Parts: sequence; C-alpha cells; structure tokens
Amino acid sequence: MSSAMTSRAVALRYVGNLLAIVFCIYRTKGAGTTYGNLFVVTNLKVIGNHSDPSRLPGQVEFFLYTAAADGVQVTVTFRNATVQSLIILPGVKNMNQVSANPKLFSFEKDLARKSVYVFKGSGLFGLCVLIMQSYAEDSFETFLAIPVDGWGKLYYLVSLESRVSAQFVTGEHNSTLTVLLRFADRSMVFKYHGISYGTGSNLIVDLPPWRAFSLSNCDDNRLSSSFTGTYVRGTSPFGVISGNCLDGTINVLCDDPMLEREQKGRQSVLVEMLPPLEQYGREFIPVLITGRTSHDYFITVAGHDDVNVTFFNKEDERNDYYLKYRGDSLRITLKGGLGMLKSNKGVLVMYVMRSACFGSKAEVGGPSFCLIVPNELFYHTYTWSTKTSSLPLVVLSYICIVIRVSNIPQLYMDGEFFKADTTWNLVSGAPEWRAGHAMIEQGNHLMKHTSGSPFGLYLYGLGHYSSYMHPAGFITSSINAVCHTSPTVPGDLVDNDCDKRIDEEIEDNKDDDDDGYIDEDLRDTPVGGASGETTAEIQIPGVVNGGWSVWTEWHCQDCLDTRVFRTRDCNNPSPLEGGRNCYGGRLEAKFGQCYTEITCPEDCPLYYWSSNCSKTCFNCMGDCRKNSGVCERCVSGFKSPQNSCTTACEEYEFGPNCEGDCMAKCDDDCFNRVTGECSDSWISFRTLVPALIPIIIVANACIFWGYHKQKQTLLPTGESKPSRSWTLYTAISSEKIREMLAPWKSLETPRVKPFEDMPPDTNLFSSRTTFSTTESQV
Repeated sequence: MSSAMTSRAVALRYVGNLLAIVFCIYRTKGAGTTYGNLFVVTNLKVIGNHSDPSRLPGQVEFFLYTAAADGVQVTVTFRNATVQSLIILPGVKNMNQVSANPKLFSFEKDLARKSVYVFKGSGLFGLCVLIMQSYAEDSFETFLAIPVDGWGKLYYLVSLESRVSAQFVTGEHNSTLTVLLRFADRSMVFKYHGISYGTGSNLIVDLPPWRAFSLSNCDDNRLSSSFTGTYVRGTSPFGVISGNCLDGTINVLCDDPMLEREQKGRQSVLVEMLPPLEQYGREFIPVLITGRTSHDYFITVAGHDDVNVTFFNKEDERNDYYLKYRGDSLRITLKGGLGMLKSNKGVLVMYVMRSACFGSKAEVGGPSFCLIVPNELFYHTYTWSTKTSSLPLVVLSYICIVIRVSNIPQLYMDGEFFKADTTWNLVSGAPEWRAGHAMIEQGNHLMKHTSGSPFGLYLYGLGHYSSYMHPAGFITSSINAVCHTSPTVPGDLVDNDCDKRIDEEIEDNKDDDDDGYIDEDLRDTPVGGASGETTAEIQIPGVVNGGWSVWTEWHCQDCLDTRVFRTRDCNNPSPLEGGRNCYGGRLEAKFGQCYTEITCPEDCPLYYWSSNCSKTCFNCMGDCRKNSGVCERCVSGFKSPQNSCTTACEEYEFGPNCEGDCMAKCDDDCFNRVTGECSDSWISFRTLVPALIPIIIVANACIFWGYHKQKQTLLPTGESKPSRSWTLYTAISSEKIREMLAPWKSLETPRVKPFEDMPPDTNLFSSRTTFSTTESQV
C-alpha cells in the first residue's frame, strides 16, 4: 500500500472518529425559533485547501434531531436530486447523520457559485453542522443552522483577518444581492471573473432559487484582511454563513497575559450562521469561558448610524463607545469578569475565543466563533445532544447558563431541578443577572424554566489547542425593525406591543412589565416538568427578593382620565444582590369621577396652569407646563424653574435663572438682581453730598478772593454814579447750594452781594462764571 493511500486511510479513520462529536440543538416551538422544517446549507469553501493536492479535502457533517414523539420524515436533496430520505426519531440512540460528499461539488466549474443541500421535513426538527478542516488535525468547528423562516434581507459580515469566507444561500425564491465590500486593509481585493473588488466596491450577484454564492479567499496562503462590516442586501430573504477558513488570534504569553506576541497562535476554522439585521439587539451579556489564561474578546458591529455602546467590566466600571456609521465595529477584551453590554440601537455581537497562550502545555482551548444572543431573544426551553467516542484528542463539554438570579430556583434539567452547587458569577452593570457553568456528560439533555421565564444557554468544549462554541438556540423573531402592534396569542413569539421584547407578560391580569398595559404580549402558559415536580425555591446566600409595600389611597391622577388610581412600591424589602423583583404590577385603576367639573390644565391660557387654572407662572421665560408648572427657564431676577420660577434671586445672584455671580462680577453683592449692576456704578445722594461740600467751599472762597483782588484794581478812583448795578451769578446758585446743604445746618451758606460802580462789560471771573444785567433801582 502506498504512503498516499495510507495517509488517506488514517485521515478517513480520524474523520470517522471526529464525527462522533455532535452538537444538535432544537426548540420545542417552530415559527420564530431555530427549530424549523426547511433548511438550506451549501458546501462550505472552508472544507478543503484545493491548491495543495497533498492535503485531503475537509468534511462537513449534518446532524438532525427532533422532539416530535412520532418522529419527522426528512428528505435531503442536492441539485433537485434526492440524496437521502430518512425518518428522525427522538431519543438518545436516534442520532441521524448526513454527510456532505465533496465529490459532488468537484463538478462545479464556477467555484463562487455553488449548489446547496436542502432539508425538508414533515415536522419540526433541528439541524446542526460540524465542519472539519484538513489544515490541522485538531481544526474543527460547529454551528447551529438557522431555518429559512428565520432569514432576512440585510446582513453585516464578521470575520477575523486571515482566509476570510462568506456563503450566501437562497431558498425557493431568487434574490439579487448587493455586496458593499469593506476590508480593514484598503489594499485588499476580492477577484471574481477577472475583476477586482475592493473597499467601497459594489458587487451585484443574481442568485436563482436553491443556489449559493461564495465570497472567499480560502485558497490564498497570504495574510488577508478582515471584512467585518461588509454590507449585504437581497431582494428576498437569504441566509449567510460567515467566518474564516483558517485563522487564529494573536496570542499572549502564559506568564504575562497582558503581553501579546507578534505572531498568531494555533489556527482553526471559525464559522457561524449570522442573524439578519432585524434580529440585532440592545442588551447582551457576553459569556466568559473560565479556566483560560488568554483574555477572550468580542466584536460589536453597528447596525445603524450613531450607535452608543456601554459596557460594564469588572467592578461595574463603565466604558462608553461610539460607532458613527453602520457597519463600524469595535473590539472589547474581557478581563476578569462578566459585564452587561447595552446600546441605544441594534448591534451584532460575536464572541471570539482566543488561541491558546504561548509557553505552557496546560492551556486548553483554541480559536472559535460564537454568536452572542441578545437578551431579548432568550427562550425558555432547550434540548441538545453531546456524544463522544475515542478520539485522537479529548474534548470536554460544558454549558453556560445566563439567567436572572430570581429565576434560578425554577431551572429544570433532565428530570430534576438544576443542581444548586453551581457557582453563579455576578454580571457587572446588571446585578439581577448571573452566569453559571457546568460540565455535562455525553448524551441528550433537556433544560427549561418551569415558569416559562427566558434564559440564555451556550454550549462549548475545550480540548488541547482546540475548542468549539455556539448558542443553544434563540428566538428568530424581529426586534429591530418597523413594528406594528398586534393581538397577542400566548407563546406566539411576536413582539405584540412593539417594545423590543418577546412574550414578556404572564397571563395573570396584571402589568408584569410595568408599561401600563396588561397581558399585551403573553408568553407560554408555564410549562411543567416531570410528574410530581415542585417549585420550592432554593435559598441563595446574600440574595434578597423584593416585597411590596402597602397600597396608597385611591386618588385622581390624570385630568383627562376619570379613573382613580393607587400605587405600591417594591421596597418591603427592596431586592438585593440581584434578588427577584416583586411579582405583579405597581399600579391599579378603577372607574371614578375624577375631574368631571373642572377646567383641565391643558385648556388654561398663557402663564396659567393646574386644575381650574388656579396657579400662575408669570416669571417663566415662555409658558410653563400645564400640569406641573415647570418652566424651561426663568426671567431675570428669578429662579427654580421646576417650581414655576416663584423664587427671587438671593444674595450674590442675578440674571435669568439667577445664574449670574455677583462676586465674580463686582467682588461684592450686586445692586440690581435683574441686570447685575454693581453698587459702585451708582452715585447715591449720601455719597454725592459729602464729596461736593469741600469742593463747593473751596470754589466759592476762590471766587470771593479773586473778585476782591480784581475790584481793587479795576474800580476807578474818582466818584461815579453808575446807573446800573451788576449782579454776580455762579454756575451753582446760592439757592441750590442751600438745598444741597440743608441737612447740615451748622455750615454757613456763602453769599454773593451786588457790587456798585462796576463799569459795563467788565469780565472779572473765568469762563465758568457768567454775568447777567438786570434793571434795578439803587
């Protein structure tokens, strides 16, 4: 036997063993979950390195599973020809497997346009995909297929840097795809039919029904570039599988996890089936795999412009990020703990398990992709299967549960309540949430919440330099698109009240989500477990469940509503350490006679408010709110817009809203609370008079002295009898001086007497003194 044949035999035996690892997920509901009756999956380009003939092509295996008691008949077709027809049955021993034959694809001339496998069932079933790479013996990945009724028309791609790959598949309808390429390295191009397409290029692809298109650089051994943020839109729904044919992450030193090496660590295939834009969420809890030295990270992709992202890391430290344009992405490293991620608009979150750290053989795990499910799309029941056999590598399987701490006691798994000794980790920024990990044995498993409360579930496995990870399923209903309210049907998996949440109400005639509506978006009737099961609560140390206070008195609340209301608060006691919130609503209403004979505030004229327009807000800058009297701002001299601007500015304040600072402007208090004028800008009477008195005295003394001096010089020596007398007037008359000096009686008032024998036109004083002639008799 030749060495080539020996190598082929060894490889096939290895593949056969590896196929025994199966991760099959299903949901007990059909429409709106990852459990359906029609799936389409293409041959993935990642299955082989065709440019290297010394390597065997990889392998793709499909595993089918159902919860239907009578089983489901499934027909598998390829190019309109039936490949296999089988009946899948429930139960641990009824594992159903279909292999994708690589030879079927070798006849396709266009490597970009491919045929597809179509799985049609008579009932609901789940489809799991296992991909094995030929580049390395420990390179494999799993992902959960999304049924056709969970597809959409708009996606954003996600990948790492090397050998990127994306597959687009159609169902029974053709779809014209528009691909707006976006590479991290702007020099990167994708070549198709001799044409190069780079960042910003539009690639138009017409796909007929039941076909696939591959956007891939798998055969390029050179380091390529991530296409995260590439925008793909179709004229009808289609499916997307995105990832890398072979890649790893820049690993870290085991002795110093904060220090990255320049080269990448162990590489593997990474792949995930992506949800469409309408399934992007706003709240996420990125899982954290414990027991690894390497710090894993997650990628967040914006589905809209102007996205604000907040992530709480260890010790509730808040980190804010901004994504300006749709398709923009950011990478956040998980260091030391779980945290809540929130955004104001829909985003896609992908968890990246890093390559094993460098410098230790004890590190487990390797590169893997995992979709992080929005909290809004958690479900309440999951089933999966894990089955292993003797393999060249050992892979241990685990589950990660993300759940509200108040719902842990009702968690049910494999016929009994979930073990209470599981370690539940806190979630920074969301004290009501916990995440717990548990190792699971091979076989089939069922986990559900007995009251129908949703929770998240992830499956992962760790081997030496290898790993896998994917969600255990999710609701595939729209939470990020134009919404119209609709009548509710319990468990219809529809956002009936358009609040971006699915089936959040319990049918109890109460407002369970505190939105003012009762039973408007109902979940399933609480499901039971095994016969005789109870829901006795498990006490968790430090956790305090909330309790209601007493009801308030019935009272009127809204002038346009004649009903009376009463309220209560969840503070007796308040929930602590993530304890359960109070069950039921905080508000009740009944028919009444409120506001039937009064004028409602909305009908009040300008600057009047309250019932019967009994209150005013004249000091508001513009009209106030009619129910509360709150103003936007106050006019100068007044403050407290929340109280109708009824408070005048106090000491050292002035201006609109009393925001002016007298000390900063005047170094003292202001003279005017409206304008902020300082006190030294006004000359008061008390200040003016004492300042003028000495000036007046000196001025008049000078006048008299100058007059007498000139009189001796100017008067003639001879006698004369003037027919006129000259009267002296100063700029400030004697009468005015008397008025100004009236408060000070002790001061003598200066006088100016008429002088005789003065020649006409004689100027005795400076220009500040004037003369007037008057007729007088001597």
